[in-house]
Amino acid sequence: QLKSPVTCLAFSTNGHYLFAGCKNGKLYWFRFLNKEFNSFKPHGKFRVTLGRPLSSISYRDRHPKGHKIPALLINGNDSTARLYRFIPTARVGKDTKNCLKLWMVAPSVNVQHNIHSAFCPLLSKEGKVGYFITGSETGNISCYAYPLRETTDS
Repeated sequence: QLKSPVTCLAFSTNGHYLFAGCKNGKLYWFRFLNKEFNSFKPHGKFRVTLGRPLSSISYRDRHPKGHKIPALLINGNDSTARLYRFIPTARVGKDTKNCLKLWMVAPSVNVQHNIHSAFCPLLSKEGKVGYFITGSETGNISCYAYPLRETTDS
């Protein structure tokens, strides 16, 4: 049980991890111990915003053209969408601060309402850039580009 209300959830593509975004601005993740999803353990936590609720989480680990880059796209009610690289193997004992690496921050206007961002299924023509979209309380929809890097990390 978490100490803050859960405001959003997402699974990793392979089902090994469950991510929970909370009202206190923290992201928690859990590792499942079996395929029946009835046994899991806390695996990490990370403060995304300072006291502002998280409103959405999207997970992607396979980008088009075969790029394997586990990534989390997180909206906070602090007028941002944040893209993180998820590196579960970077955990050192109980220290999980290195498991999430900030990739980019995109502005949006969302203080009173929950805004959700989404990964775009397409890449740039050269296959070196991915995209995500986000909305805002002002009614704007924005598209942001982020660079893809081929990696063998998981």
